[in-house]
Amino acid sequence: MFNAMQETLNNAKIEFEKKFEEKAKSEKKVFSFGTAIATPSIEATEIFQSKKDADIKKPDNDELTITLMNKQYTGRFIRADVVSLDISAYIYETSDNTRFTVDVNGRIMEVLFPENFTYPVNFANPEKLLSKEEYIKSATEHLINILGEKEASRYEACNVSMNTNVIKVYFEANDIENGNFKLLDQIKIRLDDKGNILGFRGDYVGLYNNKVIPKDLSDNDVKKMIRESLVKSDVQIELSDNKTLVILSDGRMACNISFRLIEGDEAGGWERALIPLE
Repeated sequence: MFNAMQETLNNAKIEFEKKFEEKAKSEKKVFSFGTAIATPSIEATEIFQSKKDADIKKPDNDELTITLMNKQYTGRFIRADVVSLDISAYIYETSDNTRFTVDVNGRIMEVLFPENFTYPVNFANPEKLLSKEEYIKSATEHLINILGEKEASRYEACNVSMNTNVIKVYFEANDIENGNFKLLDQIKIRLDDKGNILGFRGDYVGLYNNKVIPKDLSDNDVKKMIRESLVKSDVQIELSDNKTLVILSDGRMACNISFRLIEGDEAGGWERALIPLE
């Protein structure tokens, strides 16, 4: 009797594992980077593997000098970092504790001045804060000093965070036709509560230059591409609201979008698809 019960349990276990394996196969998602979108469909053959910090080759020189706001900063290499999905970056620190980040081509992405590390962060005290307009004015002046008046004119303030005494003013590019994509060409200026600059960050500044932003990638196109990558294609596909236009480490544009599969009353977890656009 015991053997019969054990055999029944074993059979049930085998059946359960078989069904689990079938379900896993039906939800397998594989996305390709090998083919540009020239036709309505893409053969999905490769899984995109995000780089890790350890994958980035160290710079040839441990020291780097940049020029910012008419001043030179010479920093010593600290570590490599992967930012904004697939951009390889190097972080340097100067003798006075200014820290700056550049990509592998030397493009400045972030600078944090010494005051950023010594400024005491507290919850915002409304009585000590300036107005939102005053912070935007101050951040805009700093932006002009960083980029120059012509380049800074491409950006306009879109948001101000005043939750703490570190004020963050966000700018976004205003001269790019983005079609139906969310672009990442944004800059963040960090200020103290008096409007003095603590640092800035702009991972994507200049990366969309000389790129032709596609305007005709519809939700139906995206769903079709994803569906053709599934082992089981007779499921519903729900897309997230944003199609984000990213730049890969090799310079190509890709659409970054989240989706999930719905089968009957069951919805799967959110996954990410990266669709090459060139």
